[in-house]
Amino acid sequence: MNDAQLTWQEVLERHGSRRGIRVTAAHASLLLDFGLSRYVNRRDGQRVYYEGEGKRGDQTPTGGNAGLLECMQTRRALRVFERTRPGQWFDRGEYMVVAALYRDAPREQRMIFEFTLEPLSISTALQRQASQSSA
Repeated sequence: MNDAQLTWQEVLERHGSRRGIRVTAAHASLLLDFGLSRYVNRRDGQRVYYEGEGKRGDQTPTGGNAGLLECMQTRRALRVFERTRPGQWFDRGEYMVVAALYRDAPREQRMIFEFTLEPLSISTALQRQASQSSA
């Protein structure tokens, strides 16, 4: 993780899109905030719960959501850029998508994806422990 503050221009150059989720053959990253956008993301320790893409109607497994599902299935890491306040961004390092839940969002009266993200270092350590205990 890099604690150096980034400008929006630097984030845009690295992320390559104004959309929150970007997954291509060569690149995987997402933009994260807690309460600065209309998306409801939350943190529990180092684990992040990231609301999927789409603000109207039920979210679908297309676009950025499909990209995050693919990252989870292929165990591909993605870079996370966090906005802590308007104009203030940080590169939070690489994360793994370790779970995806398609759940009801009662206040919004729709279905959403909630992706569980863990820092790559934690996710790798947990996988190593699991493989050692099964051996």
